[in-house]
Amino acid sequence: MKKSTFLVLSMLCAASATWAQGLATAKQNNVPRVTLRLLDKASAASKITSEYGEVVPVMEEDFSLMSEGSYGAPAMNAKITNDDAEYVWNNMLSDLTHLPGWGHINAFQAGGTVCLLADASTGGARINTPQLDMSGNDGICFIRFRARTDMYTQTMSMGVQAAETNNWGPDWDILGGGYVPTVTDQWQTYEAMFQGGGSTTLFLVFVEGADPQPVYIDDVEVYQVKQYVSTPSVLPHSNYKGEGETASFTANWTAVDGAEGYLLNVYTLNDDRQPVYLLKDQATTTNSFDVKNAVSGETYYYKVRATKGTHVSIESQECMVFDLATPVMHDVSDMEEGRYFAEWDEVPSAEVYNYLAYYDRKAAADGEFVIFDDDFSGVVNAEGEKTGWTLENPSGMSYPELYVENLCQAGWRGTSYAPYDGYICLDGWQYVWNKQDAGFISPELDLSKNNGRIDIRLDLYGVYDNDFESQTTCAVALFNWDDAKGDYSQAELVYVDGVNESWQTFNVQLTKGSTRSVIGFYAVRGADNLYIDNLRITQVYRAGESLMDPFYCKRAYFGNELEVLLPAKTNGQEIYHKVNAMKTLMNGQYVAESEYSDLRHVGTAQVSGISSVDKGQQLVSNEVYDLQGRRTSSTLSKGIYITGGSKKVVR
Repeated sequence: MKKSTFLVLSMLCAASATWAQGLATAKQNNVPRVTLRLLDKASAASKITSEYGEVVPVMEEDFSLMSEGSYGAPAMNAKITNDDAEYVWNNMLSDLTHLPGWGHINAFQAGGTVCLLADASTGGARINTPQLDMSGNDGICFIRFRARTDMYTQTMSMGVQAAETNNWGPDWDILGGGYVPTVTDQWQTYEAMFQGGGSTTLFLVFVEGADPQPVYIDDVEVYQVKQYVSTPSVLPHSNYKGEGETASFTANWTAVDGAEGYLLNVYTLNDDRQPVYLLKDQATTTNSFDVKNAVSGETYYYKVRATKGTHVSIESQECMVFDLATPVMHDVSDMEEGRYFAEWDEVPSAEVYNYLAYYDRKAAADGEFVIFDDDFSGVVNAEGEKTGWTLENPSGMSYPELYVENLCQAGWRGTSYAPYDGYICLDGWQYVWNKQDAGFISPELDLSKNNGRIDIRLDLYGVYDNDFESQTTCAVALFNWDDAKGDYSQAELVYVDGVNESWQTFNVQLTKGSTRSVIGFYAVRGADNLYIDNLRITQVYRAGESLMDPFYCKRAYFGNELEVLLPAKTNGQEIYHKVNAMKTLMNGQYVAESEYSDLRHVGTAQVSGISSVDKGQQLVSNEVYDLQGRRTSSTLSKGIYITGGSKKVVR
């Protein structure tokens, strides 16, 4: 089983899971914050959530069946684990709890309670509930329990987490988690609220500590609330706009049946992660609100509650507004022979910019029009060098993401991708084991011609995966832009049958192309390499129809001025360009890209021949195409400029 030296992602492995090593490693990019609190005696006596509606009990466990041992002397040798359990998440003997299906690590019976014992050797201890159906009542769920210790030290921490397991699926939806207030040698009651529960949700309580940390857990309750008025679900924001240092956006959420209005909170977080409000309890009767006077580039959050008479719902989850204003392109006034200079306004908080340039390529006659046609003879690594990798000399390395240069068309992106000599490789190992796309993905293209019918021809070689006894093959997917979603949605998916360990030519037809489409080619089914060569994508055009064909893509560019060299194939063609802004948050866990600027006309390209080397760039001019996009001469590689030096790779 190979591992990439460019990127090795840790997987969730249920058989070795502790808090530090297991559930917390899954999907950390979007773990929501959770309401955790220590209840006083009055609050603990009656569920405070009853103010929102009727309490609906789901599960109660008093651990009375764990009768061996006692507080202060847990039964360290009493059997608690079912050695035949399929998962560590349901490995507790079923006769020790009133509802079977509990799981644990380093838990022990303690006279009607359960003791979690963490120390430096174990790393942690935990106990988790069975899978529970929390899909009703807006998916909002609560866990309440009592805890104490007889041996408190400063190194001890206790926390709570919940996850929708998707019925033990490979990808769990983490509902949130965090650490609870200090555990003492007195019984105290703790409560945590989570949102997003599903039909197979579990909750866990964990303990961490370097010194021996016995923590006793008792009286676990899981419940929901049938509210008088339901909680809205927040939706992604829209209409983000910036003008100078000021920004605006629209906060969105689902409409609630029977709701008479909504209360919206919009805020930033200070250094102590406490809210600083831009809007506090802003009343509205619609399920969206235009937020104005925000600081451009600042990170905001919003939550919303529904109202009905005197009743107010539980507040929704928070939605993060991590966005950027769209850059404004300047007119190009200094277009020269073989080059021009692009410039745009800087955007507040932007770190880098992404730039795309196109030429308007028109069909000279009715018939086949080539969208993409490449034999991958020019592909190089991120340093602009040939790798020497071949089928006979394969590599265990792949890029998590790399924008591929030296193609007949700019803007193609490889994920779990490796450039081989004369063809490309998609790393199915990353797809199977690390749940990462292994794809070769086009830029956005207008594929609406001929009623969206797209013809594809490509050569494939798939390595047989001996570990899974399965054949690595290819899936071809078409994605179309969805205005309502604000993202691409999959419109078609075709699996290529017959791929094996020999080069073969395949034909694939897609039928749902749109004015904003993306095509992706993916390694699937087997955890080994898929090789692609001689990829050709065509449509039937009518004379005069045209394609905005990207010839230059510059990713993660520092600065707001850029020299662009024109390839020979653009000579006499109209040039257009656009740019967007990008930034990251929390060591790259969150990435924001603004909308692209409107496509703006640059001018008519004038390219007479091979340009000299200038500032590390060389224009390769004798790549000749006809107006239908067919290559007629190929004495030098790919006919686009080659940039010397290191290239920024967005990971």
